[in-house]
Amino acid sequence: MSSDAEVVILGGGIRGLAAALALTKRVSPSPHISTFELRPEPATIGGAINLTRNALRYLDHLGVLDVIKQKGFGANVDKIELFSLGTGARLGEIDFTNASNKGEGFDNPP
Repeated sequence: MSSDAEVVILGGGIRGLAAALALTKRVSPSPHISTFELRPEPATIGGAINLTRNALRYLDHLGVLDVIKQKGFGANVDKIELFSLGTGARLGEIDFTNASNKGEGFDNPP
């Protein structure tokens, strides 16, 4: 890639920002990257982000997992409970505990 390469990323969510970070760390010389987001500020729409062990490995590979931990972001997850939007009835759960009965997350690295 040439030193005057320009990259445009549409979306400032986790995928867009991870793509920008990966390009700056893995492409030499680093291209000029412009990231555009539809919303003017962070919002609470959408759901929680579940980072699987594979996603945690990618963040570690990009050199940002330790920063995320230091800032106190994230939490361990033992289970996710599913409920019906229409009735509120509990539909079930997804168990994330390992053989030691610990939930997956930042305290149990990949």
